[in-house]
Amino acid sequence: MVQLHVFVDFEIETRLAIALAAVVGQSQCICTEVAFHQYQVVGRKLPTASDEHPKIYRMKLWATNEVCAKSKFWYFLRKLKMVKKSNGQVLAINESMLFCGGEVVPP
Repeated sequence: MVQLHVFVDFEIETRLAIALAAVVGQSQCICTEVAFHQYQVVGRKLPTASDEHPKIYRMKLWATNEVCAKSKFWYFLRKLKMVKKSNGQVLAINESMLFCGGEVVPP
C-alpha cells in the first residue's frame, strides 16, 4: 500500500485529505502537521594556505529541523557564493526564539 503524506502548516480537514488522495489515486492519505522553525546557520569555506581566514556567512532560514536548515544553507551558499559543502564547514546553528512580553516563546 502506498501512502501519500500531506504536509501542511495548518490543521486540514480529513475529508479534504481523502479527496486529495482520491485525486492522485492513492488509497490512503496521512495528514501530518509540520512546524517550521527559524534557524540561524553560520558557516564558511575551509581555510587554505592561500586564504587562512575565509569570509564567514550567516543565513536565517525557515526549516522543519536542523538537518533541513543545514541543507538549505549549503544549497543557497553554493548558488550565491560558489562554496560547496565538501569544501566548507558549519560553525554554528541556532534556533531563533521569539520574544513576547519579556517571555521567550519558541516559534
